Amino acid sequence: MYKIGGKMVEVTALKYLMEQYEEVVMFINRKLTAFLAEQLAGEVTAEQFFVLRSIKKYGPCPISMLEGWNNENRNVILIITERLINKGYVIRTIDPQDSRVTLLETTEQAEDVLKSGEEKMYQFISPYLGDLEQEEVESFTRIYKKIHDSIRKKESHSV
Repeated sequence: MYKIGGKMVEVTALKYLMEQYEEVVMFINRKLTAFLAEQLAGEVTAEQFFVLRSIKKYGPCPISMLEGWNNENRNVILIITERLINKGYVIRTIDPQDSRVTLLETTEQAEDVLKSGEEKMYQFISPYLGDLEQEEVESFTRIYKKIHDSIRKKESHSV
């Protein structure tokens, strides 16, 4: 028995919920990644695009912060960021508060790629969200955010 939402749930029910969640999340991620790979071909890979978005959103930031945001290990992030630097989309700077820390930030050149990629993401997602009522979209977002926050909170307590 496991506790979910204040209620005790049997393992078989939990297993079913997890399988449904996994199927949906993996399906959406595969579809979105494939769509972006096709749409952004020649500019960046889908993985590079997501790392670039993270750098833009949270940057300037040290590479270590990208590992957690993108669920990739350090070596993968290093390879991706090196390719983004070589393409002129990201630059390295020195942290003004700690000269031992290198920060990553996006360049002006990255703006077009980000704008194009985000527009492609909206094109991909909006027809599906259009099938939902506004209340359903808000509920979906609220639930996903709550799961996200719960995971982050538990991760910060386990470190």
